[in-house]
Amino acid sequence: MPQTYAESQKQLTKESITESLFLLLKEKDYATITVTDIAQKAGVSRMAFYRHYRDKSQVIEEYTNKLYEAFFRKAQNLSVRTPETVSHELVGYFDRHSGLFLESLERGYNQILFRLFSEALGEFYNATVTWENYKGMRAYYWNTFMAAGLFFVLMDWIRRGKAESIEEMAQLVTEMNT
Repeated sequence: MPQTYAESQKQLTKESITESLFLLLKEKDYATITVTDIAQKAGVSRMAFYRHYRDKSQVIEEYTNKLYEAFFRKAQNLSVRTPETVSHELVGYFDRHSGLFLESLERGYNQILFRLFSEALGEFYNATVTWENYKGMRAYYWNTFMAAGLFFVLMDWIRRGKAESIEEMAQLVTEMNT
């Protein structure tokens, strides 16, 4: 179904705001960027910004959630889903998006990416883990433990210049996960 003019304008405005924030993040730390900075860079009013987003973190959240959703959907639908195949896909994903992850470390918004990763990984585990004792607080803390370990190991790999190959990291992640 074709978009209405209003829908296409809304999409264009949101894309402009998102692009503007990420352009600003190439120059400034996340904490120093204001909604006014983003709106001016995007060529929209502050009112237009707030019509679409509650704050600047929501811009990053929407962008990153789309990336995570696509990855975890792909991981959930792998024809052969084993710790090895999921680990390889995950390391490959972090490698493909290493610019975003490195920038988040350098510009101070990596905690937003971690929180969203933790939520997305928890949803993935909840949908795919079949252990009998995977429930309640055990499931909650397993998800938290795995999210923190995976995210920060892969972020450190990126921060250190990805010295190990994707295959080496995937093997390491698999070994830590089993």
